Amino acid sequence: MMTYSDSMKMVVDTVTDTANSFIHMYPAYGIDVSVQTDFQKVDIVNSIPFGKVLYLDGDMQSTESDEFIYHEALVQPAMHLHRKPRNVLIIGGGEGATLREVLRHEVLKATMVDIDLQLIEICKKHLSQWHGGSFSDPRSVVISDDAFSYVKECKEKFDVIIVDLTDPSSDIASSAFSEEFYKSLRNLTTDGSICAFQIGNFWKKPQFHDILQLLRKSFGFAYPYKTYIPSFLAEWGFALASQKEIDMLNPFQILNTGKHYNRTTHSSMFAVSTF
Repeated sequence: MMTYSDSMKMVVDTVTDTANSFIHMYPAYGIDVSVQTDFQKVDIVNSIPFGKVLYLDGDMQSTESDEFIYHEALVQPAMHLHRKPRNVLIIGGGEGATLREVLRHEVLKATMVDIDLQLIEICKKHLSQWHGGSFSDPRSVVISDDAFSYVKECKEKFDVIIVDLTDPSSDIASSAFSEEFYKSLRNLTTDGSICAFQIGNFWKKPQFHDILQLLRKSFGFAYPYKTYIPSFLAEWGFALASQKEIDMLNPFQILNTGKHYNRTTHSSMFAVSTF
């Protein structure tokens, strides 16, 4: 949970889970935005070590200094392991950075579904480095809806689906980390589709393991991977899921698309312990 001391010009970020807790303190110039939307509290901190920092309900989401690591790790493996991604669905991703990464490819349409339009408008105005103008791309379709409801009712099929929601412990995203949600997602895929998920701290093993097992049960195949994100002070966990087996270490041509993702980091992210 984040608090800001104006007198000390310091952010105190208390991180607590069932395994451990720690306090992350760093200097800051102040808070640029502090708004309660219809769904969550949005804060944008102007920090010294990380630049701008986005918090939702007091939890750090991404920072100006290393958001590219998180978003490239979430999006690029799935996009490169699919032979020809043309129709992409993004669940969540209000900052627009996930959309930005998808649009680096020759997609025909990228549909982004986020329940909080107020958050999107805030990010459009204050986090231009994150979205990079992606909301204005003619291939982008932004829909304001609850993720669970949209997925359950949608009849479209997608080549790649990226699920970029807040942690499973958050109230706003809890229904989207369930077997029912994953099976509804599977209905939007073909046997060649690939889905990518952020799962949270890689070393929260019970949580990570349980979600991975749900993905395997729902899709047939699921593959964990991870990368270190400095501002999170943690290795962050992700997973890919598909109806058929994927050759994880042999992606199709890797484009020179970003600062973090390349052929070497692709291979290293999938070097994980057995789950």
